[in-house]
Amino acid sequence: MTRWLQQLSVRDRRALTIGAWIVLPALFLALVVRPAVAQLNELRDTLAAERLLLTRERAALADVRAVDNATERERPVAERLFSGRDDVIATAALAAYVGDVAESHEVWVQSATTLDALRDASGLRRLRVSVRAEGDIAGVVRLLDALDRGRYLVRVDDLDIAVTPAERSTDGSEPLVVRATVTGFAGPHVEGAP
Repeated sequence: MTRWLQQLSVRDRRALTIGAWIVLPALFLALVVRPAVAQLNELRDTLAAERLLLTRERAALADVRAVDNATERERPVAERLFSGRDDVIATAALAAYVGDVAESHEVWVQSATTLDALRDASGLRRLRVSVRAEGDIAGVVRLLDALDRGRYLVRVDDLDIAVTPAERSTDGSEPLVVRATVTGFAGPHVEGAP
């Protein structure tokens, strides 16, 4: 091939060089740049569609949560109170409820101690349980939110959260120790009621 180029005149070689300078960028543009730009535009359109879908799904999820929360909060207060013929049974129901909610959010109750119930002038009983539990930060936050928005009317008092001296978990998070007093409410006991 070099012999063929050497046989060409200077004028022909210059014409070939100029042609190469014109054709090679055109080929590069047609074979590399245009497909890359088309693929980039397609990815951009797909990303925009996915973002729109995500925004709609988040809005729908927020609407569902708002309806669920409104439904729970609009229930009559009497339905959100613990029941039991005496304070011991009602407080045990509170302890079981806290344990179930904690377990469903991957927070493990280490101990739950029932405390004396308090009564106000109207007869409303304040049931109290002292809880010690362990879990990661996400689970603890979900637990507190679930207790706040849950089926029963409860309040978390005397909350103390500390990092455990134990080793880190496999994902690098530090387990937390939660100590709290959870207060639930029960209506006045009516004689003859179960």
